Amino acid sequence: MQQRLPGATAALPQRTDRVHALAPPPRPRAAAPRAGGAARRAPRSRVVAAGEALQTRHAVASWWQRLVPGGRDGATVAPEPDEHAIRQVTESELEALLQSAESSGRPLVVVFSATFCGPCKLLAKQLLMTRADMRAARGREFDLVKVEAPEEDGLSSRLGVHSLPCTFFVGGRGAGAPALRMEGLLAPSVIEDAVAGKSAVLGSNLRRAIAL
Repeated sequence: MQQRLPGATAALPQRTDRVHALAPPPRPRAAAPRAGGAARRAPRSRVVAAGEALQTRHAVASWWQRLVPGGRDGATVAPEPDEHAIRQVTESELEALLQSAESSGRPLVVVFSATFCGPCKLLAKQLLMTRADMRAARGREFDLVKVEAPEEDGLSSRLGVHSLPCTFFVGGRGAGAPALRMEGLLAPSVIEDAVAGKSAVLGSNLRRAIAL
């Protein structure tokens, strides 16, 4: 029998089995990502985006073909009228045109405008389009000229043209009848009625104003 020294304690047995049992099990090591995985996914997203862009271009091209001449549906787009196609006249030239319009009965439309006037350009295009529509639908015609108001300030003053555009419709109401006067932008139906003399708007005698 072994003798224990005073104050000594017996050595505790090492419980390695419990230590191992209480320790958490080792986590499985995550598998390493395959080389080039993200690189392979990136090209796929670019391919999808490129495909969507191509579909959009095809859709736009198909829509455009339905509008242009010779397209799939055979539709055509009328070119936008050019406001510069309207002949500009002086006061003396306008007097001759008024005499011709009164003798022939052919309607004449005179627009007082200015190059710096935005609404004047819009009205000019509307007048040109309305004339083309009347020609195609009814076979009716009217002459169309413009007066540059700043250059013909004397005539503009005698006619009381103080705002632009200002349009005068001559003819369609019989010889010697005053011209119809309208200011601002005009709807196609208003233009057609004025050319035909159906409008009740008060007018002015252009020839009398020129003679003053």
